[in-house]
Amino acid sequence: MDAVTVEGYGSTELRGLYLAADRSGVAWLLDPDSETVTGLARAASARTRESPCDPVALADDLSDLDVLLRERHFGVADGVLDPGPASEVLDRWRDRLLVQRPGTWGTALGMFMHELRWLFRDNHLYAAGEDRDLIASIDPRASDPRTEREPGPVVSESVLDGVLCVRVRQCGGLAQSSEDLMRAWQDAHAGISATSGSSSISAPTPAATTGT
Repeated sequence: MDAVTVEGYGSTELRGLYLAADRSGVAWLLDPDSETVTGLARAASARTRESPCDPVALADDLSDLDVLLRERHFGVADGVLDPGPASEVLDRWRDRLLVQRPGTWGTALGMFMHELRWLFRDNHLYAAGEDRDLIASIDPRASDPRTEREPGPVVSESVLDGVLCVRVRQCGGLAQSSEDLMRAWQDAHAGISATSGSSSISAPTPAATTGT
């Protein structure tokens, strides 16, 4: 695939979530101004295992998930992992959704994201709404992924031997919280010198996160 295009890959709906190549210069860069991206992030943030799920719509989306795993997963892009076995998992998942028609996210996701995590050796693969109790009852390894970030500020800085080191404890979130976080980081960073020691930035307040 050309390094600066996503044309021909995935559905029109999937490609619509990303910036045009002539604007971003790279493929698969989410559009931070997209209301659809923001809406999907908010929906995922509020989702639980009991939230209602449309199994047919989810089955349709699995083709786009296959595209993203092949084009965006670092292990596949680096040639370390073979994405082929994932297609078999997605096919079984799609068949189950269309035959059993589960009505909640917990039952719709079942064990399939967990299978993909082990297949790709990557605990970052996670879907909001997974039933962790269900997964743990079937696979005792399911204490992972640990989706809660470690305690502490979202971004912290320290200077070691004159080198500025930045520690990020959270990647992702709603568009507004991410924007507020980056602005706060930039403001704090502007006053840091090689002798300043360290600084930290806390997560935005709930009001800033929700826009209320």
